[in-house]
Amino acid sequence: MIRGLWLELHMLQVGIGVEPYFNSLDFEGTCFAPQKNWLIMPDSGVLIANRYRVIVHFLSILESSTCFPLWEDHKEFQEYLAITIAHVHGCHYIKVQLEGEYPMPTMMALLKHYKNSRAAEWESFYKERIKMYSQLLPRSSADVIDV
Repeated sequence: MIRGLWLELHMLQVGIGVEPYFNSLDFEGTCFAPQKNWLIMPDSGVLIANRYRVIVHFLSILESSTCFPLWEDHKEFQEYLAITIAHVHGCHYIKVQLEGEYPMPTMMALLKHYKNSRAAEWESFYKERIKMYSQLLPRSSADVIDV
């Protein structure tokens, strides 16, 4: 279902093929993965969120985002599991453990276009935490209106 819907829509949008995403996920082992199996983030977060029914946060200096399961309502989960992946040193991903009522990065813009109406409630359910995150971000000069 994921390959047939989300990936095809996404790949049409950005004009690339689906194979790099599947190749990046085709790795088993405990050693370092070869470069062809490195995650393509934040896009791979959508695959992880939908396959494992979890919330995925991607943290990066350039852009941070949150992926919710696209076809599931938050009410279907008694307890949710969130996975946070941080991009460090410009070339490496690590798993980060966030606890408590931490601020949540905003939802990936692409997901806002393709989400199911049942999944639309995720963002409103976590709106206070998303708002908290947005308030922590420095304002850019583009946000300021000079009158």
